[in-house]
Amino acid sequence: MAVVRYRKELKVPELATFLQQAAAQFTSRFVTNWQHDIRARQTWGYATVCNAVSREEGPAGMEACRAMAAQVSRFAHELIDVEPKALPLLALSFSRYSQVPACENGMGSIAEFCCQQNGVLRELDSQSLALLVNGLSKWPEQENSRLATVAVSGEVRRRAERASGLAGFEPQHLANLVNGFSKRPQETGCGAATVAIASEVGRRAGQATGSVIFIRRNWLIW
Repeated sequence: MAVVRYRKELKVPELATFLQQAAAQFTSRFVTNWQHDIRARQTWGYATVCNAVSREEGPAGMEACRAMAAQVSRFAHELIDVEPKALPLLALSFSRYSQVPACENGMGSIAEFCCQQNGVLRELDSQSLALLVNGLSKWPEQENSRLATVAVSGEVRRRAERASGLAGFEPQHLANLVNGFSKRPQETGCGAATVAIASEVGRRAGQATGSVIFIRRNWLIW
């Protein structure tokens, strides 16, 4: 967590140097303890640090994500014990190096888990759902990515049908979800989720359709 705190306090070029050093230490000292800390229910710190160091634009950041993704794939059978909110943040971190095979495999393990364990999506808040879709969108040709995105769209539709609808979703999270779903225009579930989001935006605007919404290529965007 110190990595996240200091990252917010430092300026360039100190920030770049700090992230490079943090990424190297994360890879060498912490990533190898992943399985142990899964069993100790201490996984959130891995996600926050991986997200922070993945922004280091150099080999250290890439290697940190590659090593973390490899551990996620290696112990995919234990993801049931990972804090649900850690999964979207890890997927987002890996997506910054989508060309690295290990990162794609790590994302694939997370996506497959989310499809097999639908209950995990119900535990995510709107920000985590948006982060997950954002990360998945970096692999448009990956089947697990497609299936997990469709699963998230189903969760959004499920929540939209509640009495409170999508009232608890922040505007930015709604926009990010629409952006992610728009990468899957062939999926009717993603389109239906986008319509549900548009209805929520319209409700907030006090209009049936929402004056800030317009249709573009069959997607509702604001």
